[in-house]
Amino acid sequence: MLSFKTPTKFSLLSFVLFCFLGCIEDPTGNSNNDTTIPNGNFIENFGQSATHNFIGQVVDLQNNPVVGASILVGSSTTTTDSNGIFIVRNAEVFDKFAHIKAEKAGFINGSRSLVPTSGFNHVKIMLLPKTVTQTVSTGVPTTVSLSNGAAVELLGNYSKLDGTIYSGNVQISLHFLNPSENSMTEQMPGMLLGQNYQNEAQILRTLGMLAVDLRSEAGEKLNISDGSEATISVPLDPETLNGAPNQIPLWYFDEDNGYWIEEGFASLQGSK
Repeated sequence: MLSFKTPTKFSLLSFVLFCFLGCIEDPTGNSNNDTTIPNGNFIENFGQSATHNFIGQVVDLQNNPVVGASILVGSSTTTTDSNGIFIVRNAEVFDKFAHIKAEKAGFINGSRSLVPTSGFNHVKIMLLPKTVTQTVSTGVPTTVSLSNGAAVELLGNYSKLDGTIYSGNVQISLHFLNPSENSMTEQMPGMLLGQNYQNEAQILRTLGMLAVDLRSEAGEKLNISDGSEATISVPLDPETLNGAPNQIPLWYFDEDNGYWIEEGFASLQGSK
């Protein structure tokens, strides 16, 4: 397992988004889309505004269609039909980058990023269920864990999105995305493209991802409070652990823009 102690800024962001736990730069320059992204000013990599067509399907973890999911591509919107299918024509995106979002009540927000081409661009998004792993109380330090060893240790301090302190029960949904599973590329948000500290585009490969969703009893999104901390642990399979570096950068997923942003690092400590 890798154990991460996250700084305040990273914690505040990662607990309402996906948390990219254990990404390292891929020196081969290969991504899931088999596309090399040049270095330089990050946004310039995306090119100019362009219109493209998209067709896709939104499914759950059992590959069942998700009906009525809201789809957003640029400023274009639609919903999935009875087969989980959606079609978006002439969506305004970038020449070299498009971000497709999918939302449905009962699921954690999903997305896919890609380099669009002419004709219809095919997309598949597998949504993670917003299943409550554990309900905890504010003010009480708690460790929430999964059977595979993935865990998050929280100090018990939470706030609403407007920054006001939240008091009451907190529903925590925890999902570990294992890179050894073929379906992970359909479950993960965006694609393996990140913005590093130097504002450069980086192609990444993952040692694992952890989705942490915090909600009030009324379903409001919550953050851990500013100034609080969290310790996150993710399991590594023996082959990955054997070759794991002593230190890796951390990345969080920007749900608005559709790519990962470098934030902090983790050190390997024995089996963690």
